[in-house]
Parts: sequence; C-alpha cells; structure tokens
Amino acid sequence: MGEVGILVKPPTLRAARECLENICRLRAQSILFNLPDCIEESLVSLSRGEISYDQFLKVLEEKLPYPSSAWIKEYEPIIKELCNVSRDIDIYCYMDSQTLKEHVETSMDIALLTIKSIVSEKIDIDSWLHILKKMVTREEYLRSFRKILRVCNSYDRVLCVSGFEGKYLKKKLSEEDVYSWVKYLGQPYHFTPLEILKKILLRREVSKDIVEKLVREHIKFIREYVYYMPYIEAVERWVEEKLYWIPPRIRYRDL
Repeated sequence: MGEVGILVKPPTLRAARECLENICRLRAQSILFNLPDCIEESLVSLSRGEISYDQFLKVLEEKLPYPSSAWIKEYEPIIKELCNVSRDIDIYCYMDSQTLKEHVETSMDIALLTIKSIVSEKIDIDSWLHILKKMVTREEYLRSFRKILRVCNSYDRVLCVSGFEGKYLKKKLSEEDVYSWVKYLGQPYHFTPLEILKKILLRREVSKDIVEKLVREHIKFIREYVYYMPYIEAVERWVEEKLYWIPPRIRYRDL
C-alpha cells in the first residue's frame, strides 16, 4: 500500500484552482473525489474525453436529485478540466448511495427549518440540533473510508479530494498503517456558521446558546449572501468580509 495525499477543499473557487494545480503537479495514479459514486462511470468517461461536458450534465439529470448540477457545483472548475490533466489517472467517487440519500434529506430539512426560522423569527434549537447531529455521524465517514482504503490497496500514489472530513480520514488511514498527508487548500478560510456547528458537534456536545447564536449567523448568511448570488460566490464573499483584516495581496496572491 502506497502514499495517500488528502487535499481538503473548502467550497471556494480559489480552493478549486489550487486543487487543479496539485493534481497537475503531483501526478497521482488515482484520484478520489467526495462525489456520489453513481456518477463515477460518467466522470471517468469525461476525464478520458469519451463524452462531452454537456453529455455529462445530461447523465447527472438522470442520476442525481434535482437540481442535479448543485451536487457538483463546488467541483465544477475541476471537473471541466479533468480531460486536460488526468487522462492517465484513474478516477473514483467515494460518496455512497446511503450517504447521498442522507445528504438529500438533511439538505431539505435544513432548507425548510431555515425558512421557518426566517418567517417566525424564532429558533427551534432542539429541531436544529436534531438535524445537525444527523449530519455528523461517524458512520458516513466510515463508509467513505472503506471505499478509499479499497482504492489505496491498488495504487502507490493516491490523491483524495475531500471536504473537512479529511482529518478523520487521515486518522483512520494511520490506524491501517497507510502513510498519508493532509494539505488544506484555499487558505485562509473562514468557516460558515453551519460548518462551525458541525465541527463542534463532531468533538463534543454544544450549549443551546451557541446553537442559537450560530443558527442566527446562518440565517444572516442566507439572507445577505446566498439569497443574492450563487453559493460558491456567497461563501467567497463571506470569507472576504470575515477576513477583512488580512491584506488583499495576501488573501489573493495565489489567484
């Protein structure tokens, strides 16, 4: 079993560009993406130039819940360039069907609860906690890890493009005596309110005061950013304004 490099990619354009640069530079034998495995075959065909990007999007409409393009939006800049950088690299997706189903359900629950909170101007803390705890189950990460480990058994150099579960995946790989390293892309980055809540819940219980504060921040993020622009652009604007104290030449030197 060889080396596994874990690229932790937040949902920003800058992180996607850095991810592409690393894929080109590191020349791994295989790449794992945190994308639904039901599109894996089509993603491979796209990376080999066997189908066009428009044909790939048609497949997404058949395979993924509506709106299908939303499930790959933060990976779109990478996917569009795959055929130029990875024709000789084997491509895999490690989000299984059960995880996809859970993500669809929790995304709907959060959207409905957000609307309810905006309309009523009240935070149902217990409902928010119930949904958020469903989003951070270790079982999801364990299912992802099993697929990653199977792929790692067949290659000497593997890249895994992950979300913020990358730290957990590295820990599990170390337990299996697999050499791995983690690189955080798109830095500096400021977590969105729900990302902060999920990170806290992965480690410990959280007070209701903190839940209420972060949910109100989430509602502000939706009303002032997501409502007016695409999600990736909204996250980038959020990061820019939260990290206002960092000089622009440092924030954007890699763009």
